[in-house]
Amino acid sequence: MALQVQRPGFGFLPDPLWTFESARAVVLPVPFERSTTGGKGTASAPDSIIQASDIIETFDEERGIEVGEVGIATLEPLPVARTTPREMGVLVDEAVTDVLRQGRFPLLLGGEHTVTPPAVAAVARHLGEKPTLVQIDAHADLRESYQDDEFSHACAMRLSLPYVKELVQIGIRAVSREEHEFLRGKKGSPEVPRICTFIDGTSRMEDILAKLASIRGPVYLTVDMDGFDPSLVPGVGTPEPGGISWADGCAIVKTLCCNADLVAADVVELLPIPGLLASQVTAAKLIWRIFSWKFFGEGGR
Repeated sequence: MALQVQRPGFGFLPDPLWTFESARAVVLPVPFERSTTGGKGTASAPDSIIQASDIIETFDEERGIEVGEVGIATLEPLPVARTTPREMGVLVDEAVTDVLRQGRFPLLLGGEHTVTPPAVAAVARHLGEKPTLVQIDAHADLRESYQDDEFSHACAMRLSLPYVKELVQIGIRAVSREEHEFLRGKKGSPEVPRICTFIDGTSRMEDILAKLASIRGPVYLTVDMDGFDPSLVPGVGTPEPGGISWADGCAIVKTLCCNADLVAADVVELLPIPGLLASQVTAAKLIWRIFSWKFFGEGGR
């Protein structure tokens, strides 16, 4: 498929840093929303995050790095508004594959969490090996179906399992009985990859970071914004008390990028609140942190 770049894009970068030719990172908006529960409006999240990126400094003040210099191309949103989940998946798969073939780092902006499985599948096929999937989320998303829908956003991680060698879940604090039984009874079976679930409130961040530091090889990072504390990110459809802090999120990104090979990422399930920018600003700044650690590494420049 032809990749069309939009301008202004993420970061509102000057010439030529926004062009595909100059970019090492590619932001791919996927405004798909069909199965969300609770609040509605995730389809508007990609544009809101892009707009919020204009009010954030491209300079990483903690590290002394001008992150915008990496070059970031933002593609036109995928035409998914009236598609089925399968049709959306084909479009996502094709776009992610094209970005990877051209040697760029894809970062998807959802939309609901169902955009993740086809992106993970594309990464696994392109690499010829299954990545580790690291999930920041309030919800396990391991249901086989939800409300008679096997493609519900509540099933996103279950749908991703065939394409990953391990799933590491962080911030989880909402698990159904079905998911609990699945984790207890099947996670050690040969047909299911390893699943390491850190339940929020019972897991220490030191243990989470130690687990992440042990990961080697390719990693796909998926960030459901309800994984964060709702006092930091109120703009989500299904908020849960508790959650990770801003510092925790940055430490997770740093640890992954300094030890494993982060090959793709997505940020999903944001629900913009009119007149309140905190949620999309947090999402946009997290993306800057991902780019900072992905492209400039532990040593900086």
